[in-house]
Amino acid sequence: RTPPSGAAAIGTGEGSVAELEARTAFVLRQLAGAEAHASLDFIFCLLISSRATSDLRALNPFVSQARAEALFDLVVSTVCHATRVGQCNRCITEVGELIRLLRAAAEEARGPAGSASGDTLANISIHSEALAESLSTRRHFVRAGGAESPGPGVGVGAVAAAAAAPTSLVYDPRLLLFEFIHNILLRKAQVELVDEFVRKVRGGEPLVKQMLMGGGKTTVISPILSLMLGDGKSLVVQMMPPALLEQTKATLRSAFSSIIRKRVFTLSFDRASAVSWRIVDKMRSAVAHRGVVLCTATSVKSVQLRLLEKLDVLRDTRRKHHPSMERDVRALASVVSMFADSGLLIMDEVDLLLHPLRSELNFPVGEKLPLDFSPERWTLAIHLLDPIFCVARQGAMSVPFQQSSRARAIIDELRAEVDRGYAQHCLQSSPHLVLLNEEWYAERMKPVMAKWALLWLEAQHVTGLSQAQILAYVTRDPQRAALERWEGDEEWVYREVPDRPVEDAKDEGAGTAMLRLHALAGAQLSPKAFKMLNLVADWLGTLLPHCLQKISRVTFGLLSAEEYARLQISEPLMPRSRFKLAIPFVGKDVPARASEFAHPDVIIGLTVLAYRYEGMRRVDFEEDVVQLVRTNFEKEVGPFPQRKSAIMYEDWVEQAGGMVKGSQRPSAQAIAADPSVDDDRVVVPLWLLKQSNDEQVRKLYALLHKEPLAIHWFLEEMIFPAFMRHQTTKLSASGQEIGGDMLFGRRIGFSGTPSDLLPQALGRCGYEEG
Repeated sequence: RTPPSGAAAIGTGEGSVAELEARTAFVLRQLAGAEAHASLDFIFCLLISSRATSDLRALNPFVSQARAEALFDLVVSTVCHATRVGQCNRCITEVGELIRLLRAAAEEARGPAGSASGDTLANISIHSEALAESLSTRRHFVRAGGAESPGPGVGVGAVAAAAAAPTSLVYDPRLLLFEFIHNILLRKAQVELVDEFVRKVRGGEPLVKQMLMGGGKTTVISPILSLMLGDGKSLVVQMMPPALLEQTKATLRSAFSSIIRKRVFTLSFDRASAVSWRIVDKMRSAVAHRGVVLCTATSVKSVQLRLLEKLDVLRDTRRKHHPSMERDVRALASVVSMFADSGLLIMDEVDLLLHPLRSELNFPVGEKLPLDFSPERWTLAIHLLDPIFCVARQGAMSVPFQQSSRARAIIDELRAEVDRGYAQHCLQSSPHLVLLNEEWYAERMKPVMAKWALLWLEAQHVTGLSQAQILAYVTRDPQRAALERWEGDEEWVYREVPDRPVEDAKDEGAGTAMLRLHALAGAQLSPKAFKMLNLVADWLGTLLPHCLQKISRVTFGLLSAEEYARLQISEPLMPRSRFKLAIPFVGKDVPARASEFAHPDVIIGLTVLAYRYEGMRRVDFEEDVVQLVRTNFEKEVGPFPQRKSAIMYEDWVEQAGGMVKGSQRPSAQAIAADPSVDDDRVVVPLWLLKQSNDEQVRKLYALLHKEPLAIHWFLEEMIFPAFMRHQTTKLSASGQEIGGDMLFGRRIGFSGTPSDLLPQALGRCGYEEG
C-alpha cells in the first residue's frame, strides 16, 4: 500500500519498457539529488492540503490516484493510532496515581484514626473523575457524514469522507493533525469554540467569547485559529497585551516549527519607529505564506496615528516637508489599507486591550508652549509634598516657612496623624510613606494638608476670603461651608443663590453652601487668585492622594543613566523628557518602554517625589546643576562670598550637614572645630569649584545629590521650565478604533475575564456557562 517511489517502483513490473526506463531514471535522479524525496513531514502535511494528490504527484509523478488515497488512509490511521496511544499513556499515569492514593488510604485506615483522611479521599475523588473523563474522551470534531462540513479546501480527510456513504464520518484533518503534533485530544468546548469563531469570520460577524483560565487560549485556540484562518488571502493579526507578546510568540513558533510550518511575524511600531516599505513587505509576506502577525494594541494604534500625523504635516504648507515624507505616507496607508481590506484581527485578553480607561494612546502635535499657570503649578506641588518628607524622614522643612510657628504646629499635627495612619494600617512606611486608604486621607490627613496649603496661598497674596472660607473651598467640604454666615457686603450671595430643598435633613443647607461660596470667590477674588484656589482644591482632593499611593521604582520613577542608554539603542528617537521627568514603571526596576504620564500635574508631583526619593543622578548634577550655578555666579557682581549663587550654594552645603572651606558661619565654625568631622563633608567654595576636578565634584555630589534645597532649585530652574511645555492639539486612538470597524473589518476576541465594556460594533460578550 506504499506508493511506487524509489527502488520499490522498479520491481513492480508495471507498465511498458518505456515506463520502466522512466521510473529507473527517476530513481537515479533521486539518488543523485536531482529529484526530491517525499519526507514523512511532507506526507503528514498533505493531510491538510486541498490539493494533496496533486502535490504528491508533483513530487513523484509515478504515484497513482488509488495509491495516493491508500497512502492517505494509512497516514490517517497512523495519526489516529498515535494520538490514541498518547491518551492511553495518560490514562495509565492516572491509574498509577489512583493506585498510589488507594494504598495510602488503606494504610491510613489501618492506623489509629481507623479511616482515611479527608485530603486523601478528596484526591481519590479528583483522580477518579480525571481517569473516567480520560477513558471516555472522544474526538469531538468527528461527525456523521450528514453533519455540517468543516468547509471547503480543508484537506483530504474531509473531502474523502464527504464523498463516501452517508454513514461515514466527516472530520477536519487540521484538527486531527494538530492533536497528533501536540499529543493531545481537543476538548469539546475547544472544538465548539473554534467552529463558532470560524463560522462567524466566514459570515463577516464579530465575536467575543469568554474562556476561563486553563481553557487553552494561548496554547490551543490561538494556534488553531491561525492555522484555519490563514488562507493565503487574509492578513491574520493576533493582538495581545505586551506582557503576553513573548509568550505567544514562543508558543506559536513552537506549534508551527514541525510538520505544520507557518511563519510568525512581529509588528513592533511606535511614534519613534522609522517608517519604511519593509513593514508593507512584511505584511504582504505574511499573507502570501499564510503566516500570522503578532502585535500589541499600541503598535496598531501607532501606525494609524503616525499616518494621521504625517498627513497633517503634509496638509500644512507652513511646515517643512521632507522628500521622504510622501513615501512614508504611502507605506503607512498601504498597511492601514491591508488591515481594512484583508485584515483579520484575533484579540487575546480583549478586556485589557479595549479597556476604555487604559487603552488610550495620544500623539501631541503642534508647537510646544509653556504650561499654563506656571511656575505656581510646581511651586505648589513642592510645597505640599515637603511636609510629607519632613514627617516621614524626621527632617527639616525645605520650603521658606522655617521661622513660622504656624508651620511648625501644622507639621506636628501632621506627624501625629501620620503616626495614627501607620497604627491603623492606612499608611505604610516601607519603602517610604504610601497611602493605603483614601477615605482615611479625606477624613484625617486632608484637613491638615489644607492648613498647610493655606500658608502657600497667603504667601501668594490671595485675599478676599477669610481663612475659614478658603479652607471650606479648598477642602470641598459643604458642612464646613454651611457653618459660615456672611454679613454686610456678602449678603447679596444669599439673594443670588437661594436655598434649595434637600432630601437629607442632615445635609440641610449644605447643597447651596458650596454654590454660595463659589459665587463669593468668583466675585471677591482676582482671576489668578481664583485659579490658585481651584488648583489647591484639585491637589488636596485628587492629585495628592493619587501621588501618595504610588511606590518609587515600582509604579513610577526616574530612568537611570544605564537604563536610558539601553533604551536609546532600541528607541533612538525617544524624547529627552523621559529621562528628566518621572515615567511609569511596569514592575520593580522595570521602566515602561515608551509610556509617559498624561496629566501635567501628576507628572509634576511624581517627578518631585522621584527626585526626593532617588536623588539627582550624577549626570544631572555635573552637567546641569554645577554648570548652571557656576554660570550664574560668573554673571553676578560683588565680592565672591556675597554673591547670590555663592550664598545659595553655602545654604545647600549647610543644610546637608557639611561646610564650605573658609566659611564664617557659626555652623561651619562648629564643624571646623570638631576634629572628628569627616573630610568628605568639607567642600571648596563655589568660586574655586572646577567641573574638571573629579575629587571636588565627587565630594559635592555625595553631599548634595539628595539635598531637598538643591533638588527643588534644580526642578524649578531647569527641569520644569524646560520639559513641562505642552502642545494644545493631540491625536488620540483608543480601544474603539481596535474593537470597532475603523481598522479591521473582521474581528474576534477572547479573554478569561471579559466585560461588556466593548465597542458597540463588536457586540456583546458570550460568557462561558458555569
